[in-house]
Amino acid sequence: MTGLQDPQDNGKSGIHIHYPNNKKPTYEISKEHLSEMTSHLEALPQFQTLEDESSAHHIIYQSMVDKYASNNQNFKTNPRLADPRTRNNLLELMKDVYGRKSILFALDVEAWELDTNIVTEIGIAIYDPRGQADSLIPATIQLHIRIKEHLARTNGKYVPHHAHNFNGNTSYIMSEREAATLTQSLINFYFISAESKGTGCYLVGHDLKGDVKWMNSLGVTFPSQFKSLDTNYLFRISHGKENISLKRALAFVHIPFAYLHNAGNDAYYTLLLAMKLCDPHSRVRYRLDVLINVETYPTLTKEEKKERKNRRRQEKLEAIARGEHVEQKPPAPKQTTKKSNRKKLTCESIELESAIEVFDAMFK
Repeated sequence: MTGLQDPQDNGKSGIHIHYPNNKKPTYEISKEHLSEMTSHLEALPQFQTLEDESSAHHIIYQSMVDKYASNNQNFKTNPRLADPRTRNNLLELMKDVYGRKSILFALDVEAWELDTNIVTEIGIAIYDPRGQADSLIPATIQLHIRIKEHLARTNGKYVPHHAHNFNGNTSYIMSEREAATLTQSLINFYFISAESKGTGCYLVGHDLKGDVKWMNSLGVTFPSQFKSLDTNYLFRISHGKENISLKRALAFVHIPFAYLHNAGNDAYYTLLLAMKLCDPHSRVRYRLDVLINVETYPTLTKEEKKERKNRRRQEKLEAIARGEHVEQKPPAPKQTTKKSNRKKLTCESIELESAIEVFDAMFK
């Protein structure tokens, strides 16, 4: 593949553009621009102090996980946990996450509903245990990026449009090139630099494969070998092969949420979800190791669901005809129109030319 610089770039964007087989362009991040970004990031005071702080994971956390495992009868009754590979992977995750041994780098990507090859938002949420391993409510980094070239490509027909509703207050509007460079510099810092100094890092997501693919399409790469934590996969311990939506998973473990399908929000909520799923106390409280009875909660096809709905409706009509009292569902709340929904702004948006400006704004 031959690298051709974007003729409108003027050498300032830091990313070279490729046209493979006349298909949609993919971007390759310039090493020089990335090096400039990484150096600026590492020079920030907040990150310099991390170099002197070790991950103070305590033996007590690991002993709690060991106690949870030794007393867990579900390791025998749940066929998925009875499998040594699944069980050992879960315990390793719990010791790394609950033991405050690893950084959690949560990622979420939103794409345009009319062409899912177009990335419109990037969300990142990071938990770094260094310097706060014993904190009851640890500090996290939350980042929401909207791609400048695709601001007009909004969802709302099939997927909720919540690009203006980042709960972290400020969204950053930047070019696709700068967004890719910023994301790559953070990945390099946490997955390569931090790990080389003894602190591991997990890529966290809810059904991660799609998010990684989208980031690759922007030229963002991950180390050849990296650890990942997929919250959708973890839920399959209790839900079998059935996927679970992020909304349903959050509700299952009682995590309040608002404005899902905003990439910044989804990344943050996925981070919280990962923490709960790796907490031995939460796993016991919410019965996360108990396999849901497929006979009690069957997975129905669309046709079966439609048939069940019609059957229940017919039974209700027959009961009314017999003069029996039938409870009626309250009327559904009136849906807001697409136009009014888009005017509901709950966060500030700032357009920045350089990824360096984002770091300065976030870590000032």
